[in-house]
Parts: sequence; structure tokens; C-alpha cells
Amino acid sequence: MKILLLNSTFWPLVGGPESVMRHHAELFAAAGHEVRVVTGHGQASQETYEVESLKELSPGFPLNITAKRAVDQGQTDKHFQELNKLLLEVLAPYYDWADAVFVHGALTTHFNLALTQAVWKLAESKKTFAWAHDFTATNKNYALPNPTKMPWALMRKAHPNVTYVAVSENRKKEICLTLNLPPDSVPVVENGVSFQELLELQPEFYDWLMKQDYLQRDIVFYYPTKLMQRKNIDQAILYMDAIKKAGIHPMLLITASQDVYGTAGQSYESYLKEYPAQLGLEKDIFFLNDYNDEIGQVWTQGFRVADVLLFPSAYEGHGLPPLEAALCRLPCWTQPLPTLAEWQLPSLTMVKNPTDATNAAIGLMHSPAHIARKMALREHHWTTLYLNKIQTLLP
Repeated sequence: MKILLLNSTFWPLVGGPESVMRHHAELFAAAGHEVRVVTGHGQASQETYEVESLKELSPGFPLNITAKRAVDQGQTDKHFQELNKLLLEVLAPYYDWADAVFVHGALTTHFNLALTQAVWKLAESKKTFAWAHDFTATNKNYALPNPTKMPWALMRKAHPNVTYVAVSENRKKEICLTLNLPPDSVPVVENGVSFQELLELQPEFYDWLMKQDYLQRDIVFYYPTKLMQRKNIDQAILYMDAIKKAGIHPMLLITASQDVYGTAGQSYESYLKEYPAQLGLEKDIFFLNDYNDEIGQVWTQGFRVADVLLFPSAYEGHGLPPLEAALCRLPCWTQPLPTLAEWQLPSLTMVKNPTDATNAAIGLMHSPAHIARKMALREHHWTTLYLNKIQTLLP
């Protein structure tokens, strides 16, 4: 399917409608659709879709500036009519090309009414979706000079061939009430969260996490450690066994860097690598150094994707990970080590055995911050929104 996304501006690396458009373009392209973004001013972030800048759409286009000056005064002059005609001409080929058009903002905001009027005309012959980030007809910060006259009246009329898509239930209520639309005709599609970008994850690491069912994990544990016996990695594995038996779906990421002095020995390493499978945890416990170089070099990213830093070490002269976890706002489960007692970190939870680990896990599952994190990851991930809501809109 050929999909056109339209907006006056497109700056995909910032927030707002432009960023949402970029994610939509990427999602449509990843699903195999041919995608074009048509904008007045902007740039593409990657090459999986086309971005075409038309000067006529730009807020800085001289004719646009002149026409807007009159519109803001409640008038439409020859410049407005000229701009409207010009926009119809330059946009018509793109509408002819597309199977579906997604317009961001132009049909629900009054910032470029010549564009609004042009899209209104073009939508008569092509299925169009009006993505309503904002709805200025009901926004008290904006006073439309002549709300009952054209073209301002378009802000309060529903186009018969346009599906209005609200980004929230509250926005939906405004649209339905103002445009006199039945509630079941206005779908709600929230904006997603790109945790890969927010947490600055390498693409390889992000893709790998997705393949390991990261989003559905109830608790993700991180243990940055060398393969040494005093680090009690086998104890960490037993914690995962107990937590899973309690009905909680865990994930344990162990950096498992090699001990350059070889104090543990090859036999201990082999034992550790085989232990998860013996307990049926081979799909829940991962030694990152077993994967490619990119995955093995994600030490700082582990702090960002984890819910808990696990630190069951039996002995430490100092022990940096609990301090690093505190900097990352991560709770840390540790043994009652004398060194850690000196710090008196409130983020530390003493976990001495599998029963303690299970109790701590159950407590974490009821933490408001943990619940919110999991909701954001699972319900507002862009891929989830696309599969459940966006793709169902396509004709």
C-alpha cells in the first residue's frame, strides 16, 4: 500500500507531531508499505521512506506569510486564494499516488487554513485520516476571528471522507462534541514511547532484547560481574528459579566478563553456563559475553534496561555496582556486606536466600514506579500501538 503523511513541518528528532509522524513513517515502512512524507520544512532520519519538502507548504513561504497575515485579522484576500490554488496543484499528484493519506494537524488546527481548505478538497477523492494532536476549535488559547465563516468554519465541521483520530480519550470527547461525530467513529491512538531512543540503546542490543521477550518480563535483573566464584553467580541463578516458581516472569542479564587472572577456572565457567538449563531457565538467564561484540559491550545500557541491580557477591573490598545503581535510580539487592553497610544506601535490599528474593520480587511488583514502568513499556511501545491500533485503520 502507498501511504502519504502530510504536515507543514517535519523535524523527526524532536517531540510533538513531527516526531510522531517519523515513527508512523518508520512503522509503515517496516510493515512493507511504500511511504512518503510531504512537508514544507524538515528532514529524514533514515532512508526507509521518502521525505519531500515543498516550499509551498513551508510556514516561511512568502505567499503563506502574506495570506496568514490577513487570516489572523479575520479576512481572506487574493493571497489566500492564490495560496489555496497553489497548494491544490502541488499536492494533487501526491494524493493521486497514495492509497491512504495521514494528515497531521492541518484539519484540526487553524495555523495554515489555506492548507486546511486544500486538504478538505483533496480528501473528497482519497481516504484521509486527520491525526488530531491538537484541536484549536476548543482551545481557549486560540480565538478564531470568524468561527462560523469559511475557512474558519472548517475547524468545526467533519469531513465525510475523513477519519478523525484522537491521541487521547479527552481529545476524542472534544472532537465528537464539536464535530457532532458518534464516539465509535473516532478511534483513539495514543502517542508511543521510543524507549530505545530515550534509554540510548544500541540498535543491536535493542533488537536482541526484543527477541528475548523483553517487554513481557515482569522484572529484569542486571548483574555486571566477572566470572569469579566469590561473585555468587550461581546464587543469582537460584534466585531466578525461586522467583519464576512464584509465578513471576524474570530476566537476568549477566555481563560475565572473563576474569583475566583465571581464578575461577574453565570448569566453573562451564558449570555456570549449564546451570540455567538444568533448572529450565535457559530462556530467562543470559550471559551477555556469549553473544556478539555489540551485545557484550553494553555495560552501561544494562543499568538503563534493568528494574533491579542484583549483587549477591560474597566478598567485596569496595563494590561499585550498588553505587552505580543508585545513580541510575535502580534498587539493588545485595548480601549484608560490611563494605556496603558503611555506605548506608537506602536503595539496598538485603537478599540472603531464594525466599528473600521471592519476597522482594513480590514487593517490587506492587511498587507504583515499577507498575508505571511496565505499563509504559508494554502498552505504549510503538510496535504494540501499530499492531493493535494503527494498522487496523488502513483501508
